[in-house]
Amino acid sequence: MKRLILLLFVLSLVSLSGCASSGEVTKLRLYDVMHSTLENAGGNLSVAVSGFEDKRPPAQHLGSHYCFFGGVNHFDLMDGNLSDGLSTAFVNFLNKSGFKASGKNSGPADVRITGKVTKFTANAKGQFLSTNINVDAIMEFTISNVADGSTVRMTIGAGGSDDVIFFGPEDLENLVNEVLQEGFEELVEKTSVQGKTLRRKV
Repeated sequence: MKRLILLLFVLSLVSLSGCASSGEVTKLRLYDVMHSTLENAGGNLSVAVSGFEDKRPPAQHLGSHYCFFGGVNHFDLMDGNLSDGLSTAFVNFLNKSGFKASGKNSGPADVRITGKVTKFTANAKGQFLSTNINVDAIMEFTISNVADGSTVRMTIGAGGSDDVIFFGPEDLENLVNEVLQEGFEELVEKTSVQGKTLRRKV
């Protein structure tokens, strides 16, 4: 009976940690649909997003899940292309925030924005009866105003962590997208539309 209880206890810990085996790779999605609390920030300013350049140090995976019992699983993006995923999410967020945004290869616009991602990690670490999840990102933006040729450069750091009892990949996926949205919100909050230009707030 004691062995059965111990086995059930171990199986419950495995279930809580989300680690049934080691070496697996789970695909995470970047959400196309984003929300915004800054619905009128854009003032209908037209923005062309040229795309994000991936400048992260070489890494085999986006992140890893370090299981409580010592196994390691990994996380990658669903389509494997962080640059395109970030660009799509950013355009979607700008439109939700009142801008008239479009992606690369778009026509004339009042403002052109290029992005660069220098850090983006998504990790999970098993603990006793819980799993800690952590996302960390650094994005650089160059805002070019067509009207006067001025340029605004901004670096946005965004991150978040949480402890979950019953860990599943969707927990980390949700946190990834929450962190991205917070980073995009910070960019919009730190800028303001002035005529046909986007300026840094002073």
